[in-house]
Amino acid sequence: MLDTVAVADLVLDRLRMLPRIEVLDGEVKKTPAGAYVVFYDDAPRLSSRTLAGRANRAAWRLQTVCVGRDAAETRWVVGQILSTLTNWRPLQDRAASWITPQSDGAPILRDDSVAGDIRFSQTLTFRLTTTRS
Repeated sequence: MLDTVAVADLVLDRLRMLPRIEVLDGEVKKTPAGAYVVFYDDAPRLSSRTLAGRANRAAWRLQTVCVGRDAAETRWVVGQILSTLTNWRPLQDRAASWITPQSDGAPILRDDSVAGDIRFSQTLTFRLTTTRS
């Protein structure tokens, strides 16, 4: 079984190593002044049952919402997140485990719902696929 709590902690730790990007886990309680990323995850999907009835493969979807003060800063955050997570292997004890982007991402969106606090964001979706040895 995939321990998504432990893997989420690994992903968050890796994201927190990025300079100049604040990392939030699932919610924005107070909007950061600069660039930030919000991490979301989903329950894993188990598949490829063995003869003993145990799942030997898991897929886990995660999302990041990359936010900047303007479109250029948002593109920079997106580039940092993509280069940090793409093809990273957080589970070294598995025969195979890797994180891959699942789409080109949504377009950059402008949010000017708060007067004087314009933000731009883009959502990226990734998938961790892992197989037991």
